[in-house]
Amino acid sequence: MSTNFADYKNIWVYAEQRDGKLMNVALELIGEGHKLSRDISADTKVCALIVGNNVGHLAQECFEYGADQVYLIEDPLLENFTTDGYTKVISDAIVEYKPEIVMYGATHIGRDLAPRVAARLDTGLTADCTRLDIDMNHYINFLETKTTCNTKGLTADDPKKALLKQTRPAFGGNLMATIITPRTRPTMSTVRPGVMKKREKDTSLKGEAIKVNVKLSAADIHTQVVDVVKAAKEIV
Repeated sequence: MSTNFADYKNIWVYAEQRDGKLMNVALELIGEGHKLSRDISADTKVCALIVGNNVGHLAQECFEYGADQVYLIEDPLLENFTTDGYTKVISDAIVEYKPEIVMYGATHIGRDLAPRVAARLDTGLTADCTRLDIDMNHYINFLETKTTCNTKGLTADDPKKALLKQTRPAFGGNLMATIITPRTRPTMSTVRPGVMKKREKDTSLKGEAIKVNVKLSAADIHTQVVDVVKAAKEIV
């Protein structure tokens, strides 16, 4: 399968929400996406993807933390998270709008959702990332200052310089591996909560909200949420 890379642009962040409240990792990833988008080009946008029902009020919070655009996927069938329903609508939106990079928080939901979307789109996914780089100079500096990696073969004009370099622990954390996705789009990553820094909130920021056309029926969802029981746990 050949992919025309020129058709793909912008960075999407799955802005995970629960009960109408954004998860912290979503705001962290919007900040990281904002930084990466500026390393790609001046006209690359970071876009938040919000999925649920009656969640349009969350768009402004995404703008305040750095999102240029927000894609809203709303439907009564998306009130509660289901793998089938969310996978379908997100996959459909990616096929329609063609983002270059899609990032998810490595939460219980993100780790369930991202592999299903990646498999449906036949693209690569790097799980549990702790660092993301576009700019080759930044990546080389990271290797030279934080690792024992030999950077002799790496240069700022490396042919792969425009690819997202996704760094994650490997072999039980004894090694760090950097993974790229050179043959398919979008590039997809899950990122550990707490490792990226949120931007400073700016309530004056605004952006564009885009309502995505949803094609979803009850037959697409093979599970039913009967009840939600929350248990309070003591935190050490």
